[in-house]
Amino acid sequence: MATNNRGRGGRNNNPAGRNQYSGVIGTARANPLSTAAAVGGVVAAGVFLWARRNQISDQIGNLSDQVSGWSEGLQSGDEPSESAAGGNSSSPHEGRTQAEIAQEALTLKELNQRA
Repeated sequence: MATNNRGRGGRNNNPAGRNQYSGVIGTARANPLSTAAAVGGVVAAGVFLWARRNQISDQIGNLSDQVSGWSEGLQSGDEPSESAAGGNSSSPHEGRTQAEIAQEALTLKELNQRA
């Protein structure tokens, strides 16, 4: 007797034959305002991150440089020094304390919120 095996070895992963997304769709139909608000929030977050992609990329690059400096210091057997923690000589944070950097970050955050 020939069988028609489709999908994953002929097994039916949805034996009841129901749409597995019907609960989500039903909820969206029952609460369209909540659904629109949730979708709007996701879109807004995506737009925000897209607009900040260069800034985020720069921050990740700086963090990567800082980690590389630390690992180079550890491989050479030295204790991590202030210069190793600050990254390379072109780092804008070289010679500054952690408190100064944190204060600048807070100031920049406040300025961005006002804009």
